[in-house]
Amino acid sequence: MFKYWKSVSWALIIAVLLFTPGNRLPRQHLFEFDQLDKIVHLFLFAVFEFILLYDFSMLNSIRGVVVGPTAIASSYAFFTEGVQYLFNIERTGSVYDLLADIVGCILGVILYRLFIRIKARSSRTSA
Repeated sequence: MFKYWKSVSWALIIAVLLFTPGNRLPRQHLFEFDQLDKIVHLFLFAVFEFILLYDFSMLNSIRGVVVGPTAIASSYAFFTEGVQYLFNIERTGSVYDLLADIVGCILGVILYRLFIRIKARSSRTSA
């Protein structure tokens, strides 16, 4: 069984969304405002970080491992923005998108730690 399938699958989803030309993405007028793109970046990388942390914690019994998954998610953020910046794929790399990606990674760490605390608390009360 492939141990990192969730992380790899989400990374592929991110790649498809970030490398698809903007004119091919669906437009939703209901949610249209200037910074929606940054919220999408933040969400994509918060989920990616969370999944990476979960996958790593399942493989390594060390709960405090954050550096590896965060380095992977941050490197992937630099990679995706670099590809958009350097290659003509009808998308543009942006420092602000990269910043949203990194903030998403930090949010993913916070949410994962909150998840662990809630899980630990519920297992203590049910025991």
